Amino acid sequence: MNLLQSKGKGRGFCNEATVKVLVAYQDVDCALRARRALDGVVENLEPGFRALTWFWSFTILEAQPLREEAARNGAEADIIWISTPDDAELPPPVRAWLECSISQRERRPGALVLHCATRGAGCLGADLRRVASLGALDFFAPKETLPAEGGDISPSDAFLSPVLVAEDFDPPRGIPRWGINE
Repeated sequence: MNLLQSKGKGRGFCNEATVKVLVAYQDVDCALRARRALDGVVENLEPGFRALTWFWSFTILEAQPLREEAARNGAEADIIWISTPDDAELPPPVRAWLECSISQRERRPGALVLHCATRGAGCLGADLRRVASLGALDFFAPKETLPAEGGDISPSDAFLSPVLVAEDFDPPRGIPRWGINE
């Protein structure tokens, strides 16, 4: 069962399900880019789904008491979304927060998303893929942030954390289409 199937079960009287998303971002541009992409994802959910979103900056995650609160939010989240300007290594406090969030998480469907503005030679995609596998989370990242075929991901990592490769997480731009009666 995947995340949306588990959320949609037993929606009951109100026929509504909430997907909880925590976005950790490096700077304001990353937060805005994540918000736009997340809006595009939410628009494509089936009717009745809504998103509850927490935003935590990397700077705030450096403070221990706030990092603990963010870890509780991360443990509760269905999707943890990391938004960075590049695929360089996460700062140590952010890495500590992420590992704490995942260790506190119950075993249930969920996802870890890496959303980079630019793609370089960093190894963040491979690193976060391993972290996702520890919490049995699905992992989503632009294909350029993952190692090439024969890279340092073992077959067991691929089995524990399937990767959906996307060219870009940003929603399509252009003229919106209304449907058959445009």
